[in-house]
Formats: sequence, structure tokens, C-alpha cells
Amino acid sequence: LDVLIADLFSDQSFKEEQHLSSVNSINWGRVMMQTVHYFYGYLQTVDRVGEPLDFAVPSGAFGNLCAGGLAREMGLPVGKFFVSTNANICLQRIFKEGVYTKGQVVNCVSSAIDISLPINFWRYLYFAIGQQAEKIKAWMEEAEATDRVAFDSAVHEQFSKGFLTASITDEQTLDTMRSVFESEGYLLDPHGAVAVAAADRLKNERTPGSKVLCLATAHPAKFPEAVKKALQINNLPAQAIHSSLEAAKGYCQRVYECEYEHMHTAVPTTMRAAAVMKKGQTEETAN
Repeated sequence: LDVLIADLFSDQSFKEEQHLSSVNSINWGRVMMQTVHYFYGYLQTVDRVGEPLDFAVPSGAFGNLCAGGLAREMGLPVGKFFVSTNANICLQRIFKEGVYTKGQVVNCVSSAIDISLPINFWRYLYFAIGQQAEKIKAWMEEAEATDRVAFDSAVHEQFSKGFLTASITDEQTLDTMRSVFESEGYLLDPHGAVAVAAADRLKNERTPGSKVLCLATAHPAKFPEAVKKALQINNLPAQAIHSSLEAAKGYCQRVYECEYEHMHTAVPTTMRAAAVMKKGQTEETAN
């Protein structure tokens, strides 16, 4: 799905025709806004300004961590970043092996980070290697043509500095949700649980004397089935209910379904049809 969205946004005529916009990390404004989270989190956590702070971040398309990398470039005293992934390990291959390659998407309870290609990695890499646009362009073209780029050791060392990785299973994710809820009364969403589990996995590699801040990326109310499975319950606790989502249950919905292999043609066709229908309804209302 991430590849499909990227393709739609790269089609300039379709983008202009449909007035496409996005609130996810395809939008550079989203990434820039997230840099603020790192500064805010840092100031809320440290005992004194200047001490290093490690960050554990649930990671898929690398938008949030791209923002973290930018915050570090701006001078934020980051110790280390823990790239926290589920079974989709494209980012592990990048930071451990220096290889950018596409893999099959594995469906996990932390679904927002089920990503085959981390599109925002190129944005981060641009800054990490000194803003050499021609190199980025060549690597992106190579990735498009072959689904694989192997970076040389010097480049790998440049972009991987300060990044550690951990892959967390669904079982570990659910166990973390349950244990934190039972011990702290705090209900993690599955993605936040991935970060907490990764921070625990990498505890011996933390910056000496540093605290670690684990980022959560969604309200647990968005993942009721994962919450029930983690807590082994049938009825959701109050922490897993949000008023806006409860209100949305009363709204009308329109659902479109198609097989995955047809999505690249079905989605733009459906979007065009929906736009025509909406325009007709608007004109009818105006008349």
C-alpha cells in the first residue's frame, strides 16, 4: 500500500487532477512537524539540558525517525536512536548491513509499520551524506530498477551512526502491552509496545547514564482487537475507548474492496468516480 500511495503522488497529472494531499509522512510538512516532538520530549524527560537522551521509535516508512535525525542535526543531544521494527525488517537491513532492498510485507498487529520500503530514508540520507542530490537520485533510480541498493562502507558508516535496530515479534508486542498495563495501568498501542520492547531488548547498548524515551504513535482505541488479545479480555477497558471513535461508529460508511494485484488501477479509477459523484451532488445541492 505504501508503494501505491507513493506512485499516486509521483503521478503529477493525477495529483493535480485530484488535488492530492496527505497527512502521513509522504508530506514533508508532517516530518518537519515531528521534529518538535523530539525537542518537547527531550525537555520533558532530562534532568538538565545538555545530557544525552536515547529514543526508541516504532519504525516503518522512517518518517518519524527522519524527523529525529533532523532534530539531532539541529543540535538536540540525542544519544542513540533505537529503530524499532516488527517482522518487516527493511530498516534492519539498511542500518545493519547497508542494503536497501524490498521485502514481502508481513501483516503484524503493529500494522502501521508493515512497510516494504522506507520512503523517508532517502530524505534522511540526503542530509546524512551532505546534501548530495545527484547521489540520492542515482540510488533511487537503482532501487526503482532493481529493488536493491548496496551502499559502500563509508556511506553506511555515515548514515548509521547512532542508530541501533531491534525486530519485535507480535507475541513480544502483545506481552509488552499486557505487562505494562498490569504493572503501570498504562495501555500501550501495539506500535508503542514495539518501541518499549525494543528499548528493553537493547538496554545493554544504551548511552551510558542516559534515559530512554519510547515514542507511542497512536491511541490504543484504534486497535481494539489487539488490546483484547494482549489483555486476554472480551470487553475493552476505559483506556481503550476514545470519544471521537465512538462517535464515528454512527456515521455512514462507503467501503470499496478489490484484490491487491488490481489496486494500482482500481484505486485511481475509484477516486475519479468518487470525485465525479461528489461534484454532481454539489451541483445538485447548489441548484
